[in-house]
Amino acid sequence: MNSLHLSLNLIKRMDNYPPGAAHDPNAPYNEVEVPEREFDVTISMSLSRTVQCYTNKYIPEVDEENGHLYVDTSDTPWSEVYGDNHKTIPELLEELKKYIQKDLDNLADDETKMDKAFHRRRLEFLLTECDEWTVDEEDYEGS
Repeated sequence: MNSLHLSLNLIKRMDNYPPGAAHDPNAPYNEVEVPEREFDVTISMSLSRTVQCYTNKYIPEVDEENGHLYVDTSDTPWSEVYGDNHKTIPELLEELKKYIQKDLDNLADDETKMDKAFHRRRLEFLLTECDEWTVDEEDYEGS
């Protein structure tokens, strides 16, 4: 009995740490979990895009010497021209929100509860990600 009792006491004292590492604060098994906290983060992105736009909002000029036609676009309202041909990022986000809300309203009844919950969470996440964007700068150039 004594040897069994001795063996149990020896096992209880063993901690399976490498020698000298049991109280090492840098060891991964001794790291303290830092709790998550919420922080406000501001992101600023500059995006650009070059696309074809069609307009008649220019002044045609003819070079009298060689007869070539030139266009004067110095007074062309490029933001208006772009808006007539394309959508801006804020406009695209508004469109995306409509599609997401429509998907949320029409989640398929044939989805399993878990799939439906995952799909709903993903759509709700995308919907909130479309909100609260601010246009800091807007610039249109044409040639």
